[in-house]
Amino acid sequence: MKKGFVFLMFLSLAGCLMSGCVGEHDINDEATIIDIIDGDTYDVLLEGGSVVRVRLIGIDTPEIFSDNDESLWSGISMDVLKHWGMEAKEYAEENYLGRPVTLIEDEFCDEKDKYDRYLYYLEIEGLNINKDLVERGLARAYGKYTCQMEGELAACEEHAKEECMGVWSRTYMTDKEGIYIAFINYDAVGNDNDNLNDEYVIIMNGSSMYIELDGWILSDNAGKSLVLDGGLEPGCQVKIFSGCGESNGIYWCSDWAIWNNDGDAAYLRDENGVVIDTYQYAVS
Repeated sequence: MKKGFVFLMFLSLAGCLMSGCVGEHDINDEATIIDIIDGDTYDVLLEGGSVVRVRLIGIDTPEIFSDNDESLWSGISMDVLKHWGMEAKEYAEENYLGRPVTLIEDEFCDEKDKYDRYLYYLEIEGLNINKDLVERGLARAYGKYTCQMEGELAACEEHAKEECMGVWSRTYMTDKEGIYIAFINYDAVGNDNDNLNDEYVIIMNGSSMYIELDGWILSDNAGKSLVLDGGLEPGCQVKIFSGCGESNGIYWCSDWAIWNNDGDAAYLRDENGVVIDTYQYAVS
């Protein structure tokens, strides 16, 4: 590898770490995000009243409506990719939907892709959405076509891999049988205590039968515990949120964040107190 290229990649990564990877490009138009199709495709309402479909430039989130090519994702399995594709969509719905956004063109890209979607970078109050998704491990840098932010996005992807963020964490397990703790999203966006429903545990049923969860207990390393109810169909999952709510899932309704960002352990016990699964994580 040429020294000059290494040096440029180092500068890009340094910029990623220090500034959040926000680039400066020509402003094209203002709009509002009105629908999230998937993690990298949104419908936006222009100021003039028109609705256009936007495909984010330079990134790719895992597919949720079709199969993923595992070779493009370092061999990560399709089940894991599908999960993180849904996570990317949900993250976009929670953090971008309904908000005003700036559409930014790229001089190296066509106006539209082959599916007739407009190609833009999107910014919300100075936050570049394209880079935000890559930094969080919810998208990869899409290097098939040249774009202005190509180097910056690649550097942000490498940083996400080094930090084991999102899809690169590989902690979402799909090869266990019975009920098990599949994943803990322990680091919510912003202050964990102010965003309790972005802190959650995913419990999965890897068996071929319905399993009743009434009386089962989920607890952390400090002994905080929650009694579960309901049940899980084969191959299904349930999210257990730290905060309060009424939509799909189970809500701890805690006043404070449950899962420590510097490492913790979760224990799942059945109605007889027998430990069914343990999930541990440590953050260096």
